[in-house]
Amino acid sequence: MKTILRILLVGLVAAAVTGLNPIPASAETLTVTRADDPVLDGCAVNGCSLREAITEADAGPADEDTIEFDITPNTITPTCTPTCLPDIAQPVVIDGFSDPDAGRVTLAGGGLLSDGLRVSAEDSTIKGLVINGFALDGIDITGTGNRLEGNYIGTDPTGTAAVGNTQNGVHVQGPDNTIGGSTAGARNVISGNGQNGVRIAGPNATGNHVEGNYIGTTVAGNVGLGNTQNGIAITSTMSGVARNNVVGGTSAALRNVISGNMQNGVRIFPASGAAAPTENSVQGNFIGSGADGTTDLGHGQAGVRIDGSSTGNSVGGIAAGAGNLISGNTFDGVRILGDATTQNAVLGNSIASNDQLGIDLEGGIGVNLNDAGDVDPGPNNLQNFPVLTSAASSATTTTISGTLNSEASKTYRLEFFANVTCDGTHGEGQTFLGATSVTTDSSGNVNFTASSLTGGAAGQTATATATEELANNTSEFSACTPVAVDTTPPVTVTPDTTPPTTPTTNAGGKFQKQRTFSVTWSTSTDTTGPVRYDVRYREAPYNGGLGGLVNWQSTTTATSATFTGAPGTTYCFSARAIDGAGNASPFGTEGCTNVPVDNPTFKHRGKWAKKTGAGYYLNTFSRTKKKGAMLTLAGVQAKALSIIVTKCRSCGTIKVFFRGKLLKQVNLRSKAASRQKLRFVNLNPFTSAQTGTVRITVVSTRKLVIVEGLGVSAL
Repeated sequence: MKTILRILLVGLVAAAVTGLNPIPASAETLTVTRADDPVLDGCAVNGCSLREAITEADAGPADEDTIEFDITPNTITPTCTPTCLPDIAQPVVIDGFSDPDAGRVTLAGGGLLSDGLRVSAEDSTIKGLVINGFALDGIDITGTGNRLEGNYIGTDPTGTAAVGNTQNGVHVQGPDNTIGGSTAGARNVISGNGQNGVRIAGPNATGNHVEGNYIGTTVAGNVGLGNTQNGIAITSTMSGVARNNVVGGTSAALRNVISGNMQNGVRIFPASGAAAPTENSVQGNFIGSGADGTTDLGHGQAGVRIDGSSTGNSVGGIAAGAGNLISGNTFDGVRILGDATTQNAVLGNSIASNDQLGIDLEGGIGVNLNDAGDVDPGPNNLQNFPVLTSAASSATTTTISGTLNSEASKTYRLEFFANVTCDGTHGEGQTFLGATSVTTDSSGNVNFTASSLTGGAAGQTATATATEELANNTSEFSACTPVAVDTTPPVTVTPDTTPPTTPTTNAGGKFQKQRTFSVTWSTSTDTTGPVRYDVRYREAPYNGGLGGLVNWQSTTTATSATFTGAPGTTYCFSARAIDGAGNASPFGTEGCTNVPVDNPTFKHRGKWAKKTGAGYYLNTFSRTKKKGAMLTLAGVQAKALSIIVTKCRSCGTIKVFFRGKLLKQVNLRSKAASRQKLRFVNLNPFTSAQTGTVRITVVSTRKLVIVEGLGVSAL
């Protein structure tokens, strides 16, 4: 039965019935009801084919249309009469899972000289399809922000037999696309294709993510169904460089299983004469093993191959979960080729059971021996590996000692590994134990001892790598060293449970002269350093109480910081100290200060002039010569008040009242020849906070009175 839902038509019908204006054109759902590929005559005539649905979606506005399926049989074999399937040029969701009678809808090429689908659109999703048997690529993507989820590309509908596309399963030439996802339903099976499972190529191929897929295996993930070349190829073309693409991720949900392919699991390389790919990362994948992490499927060549002057790429990383499992490959675990192929970091991986080396610089010639001063050129600058002199394991930790000779006065990350057995004289890195950083002396030498490494056991062997931290050149694995039993008696450590002394806080006095001021706290003492500080504050507006605590400084080692407050607000700061063992003191006594109210906040009565000028509080003031002129501020909650005024030879007198009672008569006359600006006149404090109206009244006649602000402290 043909089902075509058009939101546009529904809107027009509703407009005709109700008399409303027509609904604007928007997304629609097109249901494919024909499995054949007839001459194009539109979905409204004789049912809807996939060609017609794509054509109509392309012709509409740039809304995300949806193409669903209700076909029997559930296999579509397109033709190229008169043309092959049109490009997907507008955002669309093609949902093969929607067919009520099929788990997935098959798009079968049958040797057709075409790509299965071509996507030049942005933000489209293609899911639930089986795409096989095309003479070019299964899917070619030149657009941006598109997603491929839950497809079988290069296999039969069961995901267990190869019906490959002649070239690549997926060919990505645009930016920011995602192949796969973090759920089992988003996983693509990309296997059995004639070239690469996934090829990422060209100047626009940046920021793409390949995650959560099975590439080179069957749907179960533990049986090989390899692509003829590489599982994933990241390559540049003559028109530009592929960069910043991510294969996998740091969570298990983003792990790709890349195994069973005829050449390499992942290859990063340029086309002949092209600039090299850079800044691509391979993280958290199983490369050469099945989805169970134990079945060896391997690859015909290396697990990861980087060549052709490719620089700045990474295999693994120092973040938790970034390491790959690279095992069972016919050549090396990681092979790096070419004198100019440098700065490719290999970090935090588990590399084991490969037929040749774990990490091979130059490839096929065996171990590259160290040279004095590490001056020889080559892949990753032929970085020297550490020389291990001893390794010993207790019940819980392993300690490894050795030396490194490399370039002078540089810092290196040394990574340590345990292996059940040594694979030749120079082993691999089966279990990552941990890492330390060392710096060579002026002769290029450094001795090291790495203790408290987690894992390893007596009877195993230890290996290590060195990575120059700035350039990210990683060495081959060191020679194996047997792990002995650590006979060092355990050291009893009494834990530090004593907190540091409580710091005191100083906010610089009761009233501030500016909005920005310095807050200091005393240095705390403790037996376990270094000491860090947390600082918090409470605030109260001039007409309200103190609010809740606000965290201001967190685990800082400083003992002062600058704070900017709001006029008319009291701030109370307190600090606590935290020592190196994590013990924290109580928060100390609060140090409070007030940023005074500025003059525009007052209600002005009488003949006042509001002025601005440098040197006055917040550069504003109110002036008058009118006897009886008043400034009032209602709702004030205060325990202490201080008026900010200017004094001069010709200045007059004011009276300050609070809650109707005279607090003080203030004579503003000064003997000084020049005006004395920003003078605080403290008024009588109260025994407890009071609430009421502050009134300032001019009692002099034809004498200048200048008022700049009012300090209000509720504490």
